[in-house]
Amino acid sequence: MHDDILSKDEIRQFERLLQQQKVGNIEARLQLWRIFLSVPTQHLTVHELYQELRARGWNWGVELALDTLELLVSFGLVSKSYLNANTPRYEHSKLEEHHDHLLCMRCGRITEFYSDKLEELQQTIIKEQGFHPLSHKLVVRGICCDCLSQRAKPVPLSQFGRGESVVVEEVGAAHGNALGDLGIITGARLNIISKNKNGMVVALNAGRMALSQEWCEQIMVRQAAQADFCKLS
Repeated sequence: MHDDILSKDEIRQFERLLQQQKVGNIEARLQLWRIFLSVPTQHLTVHELYQELRARGWNWGVELALDTLELLVSFGLVSKSYLNANTPRYEHSKLEEHHDHLLCMRCGRITEFYSDKLEELQQTIIKEQGFHPLSHKLVVRGICCDCLSQRAKPVPLSQFGRGESVVVEEVGAAHGNALGDLGIITGARLNIISKNKNGMVVALNAGRMALSQEWCEQIMVRQAAQADFCKLS
C-alpha cells in the first residue's frame, strides 16, 4: 500500500515538474512513467522499456521515450547507470534510499542489496580521507549461483569469461602435448584476461598466453572457487 501511495505521489510530482518546465506531450510522458513504475523488473534499457510500452499500447516513438527518461533522470525520479558495457540502464530512484548491485556477467541478472556494515565502512573511509561525497554506486561483477550451478561439472574453458579463475581438470588428447608444453596441465590455475571470437588471453603463474578457440574447447576446467553461499548439486 505504501508503494502504491508513493507511486501516485511521484506521478503527481512528475506532472507538476513537466508543467513548470513547460514540456510538451505531458499525457504521453505520464503514461510512460506509470508503465515504468509498474514494471516488476527495473534496471531497464531504453529498448526494453520501449518494448514494454508498445506492448501496453503506447503510440509514440523511441525518441520521446528516451527524452522522457532523461527528464525523469534530471528530476531525480529515475537514476541512470552503466552496470554493464556501454548500454545505460534506468531504475526508479527513491529519495533517501540507497542500494548496491550484484551483476552476473553470464546471464545478466542484476540483484540489489544493502549492507549497513558496508555503508558504515564507506563513511569511515570518507571521513578519514576528509572527503565530501555527493554520490556513489557499487557494482560487484561476477557469476550468480544459478550460473555457477551449471558449472558443477568440468566444462570447456570457452564457457568462461573475462576476469574468471579456473582450474584445469582435463586436456583433450588432440592438443595435449602442445598445451602441456605451455604448462596447461591438470591442476593448473588459469586467470582469464580477455576473450573474443578467436579465443582467449589467459595468465598462468606470472606469464600470459593466447589460446585459440579450438584449444579453449579442448581444455576442460572447473571454477577455481565456488562461493560459500551457493548450494551446488
